[in-house]
Amino acid sequence: MAALEGSAPKTVESVTLASIAWVLEPELASRPACAGRPWHIIKESFQDKQVKQQHERRVQLVQYYQAQLRVFAEMCFSRSYNCIRELEKIFSFDMLVVGMLDENLPKTLRSTFILLCRRLYIERFPHSELQLPTLVRVWPEGPSVVDLHSCATLPQFRLAKGHPLLESAEAFLNLANSNKMHLVENFISDHFVKLGSAQILKDEAMNTFTEYVLSMLQHLATLGFYGTLSEIKDVVGPLIAALDPRADVNTRKELADRVESVSALDTSHDDPVALDILDSLDAIGFSANAHEERWKAMTPQSYLVLRSKEYMMKVLLYFCQVRLDYQMSCCLASYKKLVSSAGEDAIFTRGMKMKNLENFSLNFGRGFLGRTSALEECDMVQVEQLAAPMLKKFSA
Repeated sequence: MAALEGSAPKTVESVTLASIAWVLEPELASRPACAGRPWHIIKESFQDKQVKQQHERRVQLVQYYQAQLRVFAEMCFSRSYNCIRELEKIFSFDMLVVGMLDENLPKTLRSTFILLCRRLYIERFPHSELQLPTLVRVWPEGPSVVDLHSCATLPQFRLAKGHPLLESAEAFLNLANSNKMHLVENFISDHFVKLGSAQILKDEAMNTFTEYVLSMLQHLATLGFYGTLSEIKDVVGPLIAALDPRADVNTRKELADRVESVSALDTSHDDPVALDILDSLDAIGFSANAHEERWKAMTPQSYLVLRSKEYMMKVLLYFCQVRLDYQMSCCLASYKKLVSSAGEDAIFTRGMKMKNLENFSLNFGRGFLGRTSALEECDMVQVEQLAAPMLKKFSA
């Protein structure tokens, strides 16, 4: 009553977020970190009007907290650095990661933590979207041999040498490579491992949570935080498996029955019956007819799953651009190696040396802008002399 009148309480007792937030997802009630009692028992106590009102107020409190987090996320939209600077004093990166990882929290609340973390710590300076493939490259730079397993081969986030943030007192900002997001990357990989290849159409909370995870994955990928082959492999396999809609089920019980059916099959002795079941896949829910019936009537839940698959395809398409960039790097490395082994005289004609390239570029630029006679005054590169050995090398 004193709190309602505006006076400060005599004592302040702290509680865990999970102990009050479970009301948004009653299935969590039985967990020790939450209510510690099954939901049906808690629901029976609602016969007491005061207990029911207390529960409703708790729901309202958690919904208000979640809405407040969403407002903070919207305030940071489009890299609003004034808001970001103030809110990062309240919400540390570690705090938001814990909110995403805590499985005792409702999925809707965890989704909000993902959104706030993305706006506050990922979509911000110095992170910028990579434009792939890289079409403009500096000739003297770059290795002659490209090693795919090297940590520096694929395009990724890096702070350049001498960057002012390297001297920053904030530990999060002065991290110079893509490893700064390894906690989030591990969280994403673990989520898809637990999810498996099947999405449950009627589990709207989980599908919404998966959509937020995929949105974060897309931003991390395009900002260059998946810069090694092992990191890409961790997510590409599960994404491709989850793209197949034949693996999706309507309910969690259907998924459990499918797993039980697969576990019951004995293929160790080439049992013809078991092998026939595995080949047809009808007994474990993968039949084409069942798949067509499941998706024939589109529902809001099925649209939600389709949006998740759209995010998966966007991420996979980006990794295709990474692959194309790597292929171009391999071609340029082979070209550089061939040029180095052939020598300057085998590439340039009429005694043109590498030191004359600057004059060549200057004269060519003038000719391109209007003086066509400048092209005749400079020594030109005979590409034909290089084409034959290059083609021979690549065809070998």
